[in-house]
Amino acid sequence: TGPVITLNGDKKLSIALGSEFTDPGVKSVVDDTDGNMDVKDVYVKSNVDPNTIGTYEITYTIDDSLNNSTTVTREVEVYRGLESIISADTNDGYYVGMAENNYITFNNMLFRIVRLNDDGTITIVSDDALSNVNFGSDKRFNDSELSSWLNDYFYNLLEDENKKLLVKTSWCDDVLTSGDVATKTTCDRTSKKYYVGILAMQDYNKSLVNGVSYLDMSNLLWYSNFGEDGNPWVMSTTFAYPDRVSTSNSKNLLNVRPAVTLKANTKVYGGDGTKSDPFVLTLAS
Repeated sequence: TGPVITLNGDKKLSIALGSEFTDPGVKSVVDDTDGNMDVKDVYVKSNVDPNTIGTYEITYTIDDSLNNSTTVTREVEVYRGLESIISADTNDGYYVGMAENNYITFNNMLFRIVRLNDDGTITIVSDDALSNVNFGSDKRFNDSELSSWLNDYFYNLLEDENKKLLVKTSWCDDVLTSGDVATKTTCDRTSKKYYVGILAMQDYNKSLVNGVSYLDMSNLLWYSNFGEDGNPWVMSTTFAYPDRVSTSNSKNLLNVRPAVTLKANTKVYGGDGTKSDPFVLTLAS
């Protein structure tokens, strides 16, 4: 019987393309005849290339004094990380203007990547309005009828594998005056954490270039902020900016584009981000 090799870390590892990789190595080697053996005597063979996407193997082999041999294999996947793609394609983590390289499939629906957050998570929004829903709020996104529709109905339509990609998020729902609604890019108040929300006017303002954005839509669309009158802000690109924004009675049935936040270390295994070939995702192990 050959020695028992115990590795440091898992037998399957995933690393982002272009990142540094250090083999965790061997924790211990124990043999029935030789007892505790020196881990430095383990022969390690590796073909891991952190700069090329693929799945690689590291093998660890050692013989005992009776020439009984043991080999253990570790699998290392080098994946293309969505975070690194966004960092390379944007200046400050936001896609802007009429971006054409931020399409992504999620739960078999077409979404757009909006931003890379400071913690490495990624906010995406549906490419089209998916329903007409009343906001039904008491001046907050918290516990509104819209937040209930998004999280009690829409969220439960998602496949379990897609739910695993999500992280709960606090959504911006601060009060914006008519004077700052078209210029504000920072948020002063956020909601409780939900899996599904909607974008804020700040997201739209950050995406604008020369008055246009890939987020533009002629549908009258809810945004998560509130006016001084207590009603939510809505927008339609039928009108010129900033005249296209106004507040609306929260009981009205208006268009909704659900937004979700993907976990950090989400990996891309297909697509180039165009509408004809959107990114396809899975979660890094």
